[in-house]
Amino acid sequence: EATHMMGAQITYEHIDSLKYKFTVKVYRDCRGIPLAAPTTTLRCASGTSTPVTVKLTRISIRDITPVCSSKNPCSPANTRASKGIEEHLYTVIVNFNDSALKPLLKCSNSCEIYFEISQCCRNGAINTGPSGNFYTFAMINPCKAPKNSSPQWTNTPKPYLCCNQSVYYNPTAMDTI
Repeated sequence: EATHMMGAQITYEHIDSLKYKFTVKVYRDCRGIPLAAPTTTLRCASGTSTPVTVKLTRISIRDITPVCSSKNPCSPANTRASKGIEEHLYTVIVNFNDSALKPLLKCSNSCEIYFEISQCCRNGAINTGPSGNFYTFAMINPCKAPKNSSPQWTNTPKPYLCCNQSVYYNPTAMDTI
């Protein structure tokens, strides 16, 4: 019954010297189990260091179900409900100056670091890939681009599409920070 993970977005914003605010948006199928914070780790893309776990803080839960009535299909929030989609917003501040994170800056001379999230279980209604755990990541390189921020997504994902209808979807990534 753990078929709740539908997708996710990860962005990051430079705050100060080697300090970044990561924002994670996780999309949950309201017919599945409640969502706990995903497991979040930082590790060298090359696999040359021990992964470091970081704790996300949930900021909000928002129903993004496109509906024509005033009824909220995901009510109450983060519980088993009728067909609908929730967006769970999490953040964490990552400071690569911290002693636990400094070894990541020596990732086989590349300094490419994965910020990863994972959780059981991927939504069974999605038939474009294997079932199992949900996993996604963003890559950051604080050595080559220490003041860089990631592009930001400005459009909400479209969770429902009409059968036999052409679809054009643009998530609108903006790189303005």
